Amino acid sequence: MSSFAKFTFQWHITDACNLKCLHCYQESHERNHTPFHDLMKILDSIENFTQRLRRTERFHINLTGGEPFLHPDFFNLLNEIVKRKRFTFGILTNGFITGPDHFEKLKRLSPSSVQVSVEGSKRTHELIRGKGTYGKVKESMKLYRRNNIPFMVSFTANSKNYMEFSHAAGLAKRSGAFKVWTDRYIPSGKDDPLCLSMEEAGEYFRFICKEKRKRGLNPFQKTEIASHRALQFIECGGAPYSCSAGNNLLCIMPNGDVYPCRRMPLLSGNVHDQGIAEIYEKSTLLQKLRKREIPAMCRSCYYRDSCNGGLKCLSFSMTGTPFLGDPHCPIGK
Repeated sequence: MSSFAKFTFQWHITDACNLKCLHCYQESHERNHTPFHDLMKILDSIENFTQRLRRTERFHINLTGGEPFLHPDFFNLLNEIVKRKRFTFGILTNGFITGPDHFEKLKRLSPSSVQVSVEGSKRTHELIRGKGTYGKVKESMKLYRRNNIPFMVSFTANSKNYMEFSHAAGLAKRSGAFKVWTDRYIPSGKDDPLCLSMEEAGEYFRFICKEKRKRGLNPFQKTEIASHRALQFIECGGAPYSCSAGNNLLCIMPNGDVYPCRRMPLLSGNVHDQGIAEIYEKSTLLQKLRKREIPAMCRSCYYRDSCNGGLKCLSFSMTGTPFLGDPHCPIGK
């Protein structure tokens, strides 16, 4: 089997969520929790796959939902992951806090990071995530910082908020986040009103670059403004990002379905029918993604080998295939 510098599993353990965000990819928010015995079977399958990769370093699991903290066995699952000693883990959450012992439990388990989402100013954040959510996420970040649990901020850029990246970055800095991670919203189709235009995407990339420059001018500012996502190098410089979906990234859904990436919901198999290793090895889709064939529109581009066509999930959502070039790429247009 192939091996890579780092392999990440994005594991959705429940569809249940306490929010209904404007830009959510989920169709259902019902309490469709993966039963604990199935969680253990999936974890065994993940561990078997990592053993077959024959790597000595630990692999990474990002646990999410829905809202992962709503799963009644969430902390039991985290305990099992830590016991395996083969994985690091992170948590992707909307800032929901389970109760008074939430932080004590997390401190004992030592997550690599907890990721919370900020969508811009209070008005815009609450337009996207619901009334009262801005204050709640601010409070959760304050508590993560107070309890010395590393956390990062995610910002998903769409047509309603892309101009407010600086608001999200500013809050992240003031709150003590170690990183701001940002990428483009993946629309439900080319007519989705939240979809960025090519011009808006370019302006959004420039906002990221502006925030990176600010950090460079302040030696006391520790919050990283990350810009290693598809096409962001065009404005921010650095090495181009190449999509890792199906290569060193797999997504597992609550029902066991396996996708190359949550934002590219193309079924590659189901972990209850096949093991992760068999899905990875035999899925025609995953094999094709790993071949890294350069899209025809990108073959004359200087960055073709390092960029490999940009954001494949955006290509899929807007054209029906992940094997065309990024629709927002201005090079050659």
